[in-house]
Amino acid sequence: MLGQPPESKAARKRENTELLIRLWTEERVTWQGEFRPPLTEVTVQPRPSQSAPPLWISGGVGSESVHLAVEHGLPLVVGTTAREPRTFVPVFDAYRTLWQESGRTDPPGRLGAASHVFVAESSQRARSVWASYMNNYLTVKKPGSTHSTTPPDFGTYIGDNGPAICGSPAEVVDKLGRLHELWGHDLHLLAIDVGGIPYAEVQAATELTAAEVLPQVAVLGSQAVTGA
Repeated sequence: MLGQPPESKAARKRENTELLIRLWTEERVTWQGEFRPPLTEVTVQPRPSQSAPPLWISGGVGSESVHLAVEHGLPLVVGTTAREPRTFVPVFDAYRTLWQESGRTDPPGRLGAASHVFVAESSQRARSVWASYMNNYLTVKKPGSTHSTTPPDFGTYIGDNGPAICGSPAEVVDKLGRLHELWGHDLHLLAIDVGGIPYAEVQAATELTAAEVLPQVAVLGSQAVTGA
């Protein structure tokens, strides 16, 4: 990533997060770290209106982001777009467990997830429209190479044990409900505009999601699902 050694990712994320928190919560920051130039008496303008700005920590299957989120009392959103849903159960469980064991007296932060989603009037239409675009999106070509990786089987990718959600409103509601039972999260980001889908299809899917999916899953959490 921009020439940065992968092994420094966790340390960079911690340093940047902790610096951001200080810049948002302190009026004058003098700071020195490992990965960026030092700061002397820096004030961020305009000042945030909240005493605790709404910062979320992103996470994957590793534990570093879970620890970072709990240490700072922050919510965690897990990137659940590319693996079997059960892969992420330990991540959600670790956050709740670590929060309890940390001695914090405040309520646990919110937990979020994310999915690639496409909804149409019928299951058949949703699959026929989405398949080619998602296959293109999931075909990875390394820079400078003519070789592309083979995308996963589309039926498996959107199936019961797959990470993506595709189908009629009823099918999408059902899978979101099952994921909530599995993870116990209360925020779910829905990425609809992926893979170069034509705008008219994105608009139709978004409107159908808003009209027939969101009202049925809103009770799953305080802000159960957000479309994107």
